[in-house]
Amino acid sequence: MEPSYRKFFTIFLVWSFLLGFFLGVLTIIPLNVNAESKHLSVTISVIIDIGEVDDTLNFLHNFNYNKWSIVLATGLIEQGWLNNASFVSSITQYGECIPAFWMAQTHDNAWKKSKIDDFVSQWETKLGYKPYGFFMFQPDTYIANYIYSIGVKYVQGYCFDQYAVDWMSMRGGWQQPYYASPNHVLSPNSNGKGIIVLPHIIWDWRDSFELGHEYNSQPIDTWAMRGQNYVEAKNYVLDLMNVTLASVTPYSYFTSQNEIFGWGGRFKDENTFNHTDFFKSIIENAHKVGATMEMFNETAKWFNDNYSENPAYKVYFRSPYSHKTSEWFWNSYCRITRYDEYVVGYIFYQKQNNDPYLTLIANPNFQLSSHDPDNGVDNGLTFTIDDFGNGQYRAPPKGNRVYYTGKLSDFSERIIPELNLPFVFSIFTMVTILVYLVKKRSRFMVSTGTV
Repeated sequence: MEPSYRKFFTIFLVWSFLLGFFLGVLTIIPLNVNAESKHLSVTISVIIDIGEVDDTLNFLHNFNYNKWSIVLATGLIEQGWLNNASFVSSITQYGECIPAFWMAQTHDNAWKKSKIDDFVSQWETKLGYKPYGFFMFQPDTYIANYIYSIGVKYVQGYCFDQYAVDWMSMRGGWQQPYYASPNHVLSPNSNGKGIIVLPHIIWDWRDSFELGHEYNSQPIDTWAMRGQNYVEAKNYVLDLMNVTLASVTPYSYFTSQNEIFGWGGRFKDENTFNHTDFFKSIIENAHKVGATMEMFNETAKWFNDNYSENPAYKVYFRSPYSHKTSEWFWNSYCRITRYDEYVVGYIFYQKQNNDPYLTLIANPNFQLSSHDPDNGVDNGLTFTIDDFGNGQYRAPPKGNRVYYTGKLSDFSERIIPELNLPFVFSIFTMVTILVYLVKKRSRFMVSTGTV
């Protein structure tokens, strides 16, 4: 090859590689997220049902805090409490209010749409704003799609990998904010934004699977799990909070929500469980670790403002009770879980069926066991590897874990690539040019008789 051509192709090769490398770096580090200071979000919430109004207002009055996310149960709304101007004036001073659904999958889509339209109208008329979100213990895909189409930003209440609890199973989702697929609310959207899903509470990333469903941030669950000892329960939640906020990247979210039956019986007595101290401790701890206290709508807004599509979450977590570790990788294509050196959970989101309750109606028998997996609403996803452990009220392990010590993001159904197209372009360009140079040099040598 002539020297001028050789020089030209050398320069072209170098610049192609540098351009590809530069673009590749830009795709790895999100431009709209501060890489030096990870955002930490903490939310606290109460759910009010019939007969709990006075208890809740008295409880909230103990706080100089106005960023609660307050869930009004369906029965409370239908009983007409939004027509009570004194109640509305009292409750709205403490934060945002959102409407709730329970077992929406047991109704047809016409009923769902009618209820949403009614609740939205009541919010706009009585509270002066459209609900920012809706609460559902088991998010319904039809409702999620419909409320998103009318400008509602989030749905809250997903229970992480719940199995046969309260007539509900919803395995395969994610307990950090994500944009949901319009085909199945537990699957992430692989094409930009969508309605944001927020969890009901935060479950221990390992102990809740191997020990029991109650290892989480809900007051009544953690109180029961810690032998009805308030101090131990509070300290466990604070430890779970700190480890979660430190362990999840590129962004961390933590929440605690007092559930509707949490005010019932002896548990509502502050001498039994000091609810006021519990939530004040969460607020104080958030400030201590540099987290931002937010309402659900503020968390959804931050997420929407900072991510044009779902981020790739990575988790390296040490459980505060057992001290065992777990690793998680989640993006719009897959969810992978590893204990020690074994992948114990693997879901490929792109091969999931549509949510069956987009068209079907569930019909559980509420007179029978709420822990029977065959008697409930189940919109869980399909697992390729499903071997988490044998914790109470968790799905039974299938014994199909896989030994794997490489990067979780490289694990796949051999293999799910997280392709970085600029790098691929660089490699392709380099190979193409090298092949061209070799062929050109061969032709030159033949024509000059040097071979």
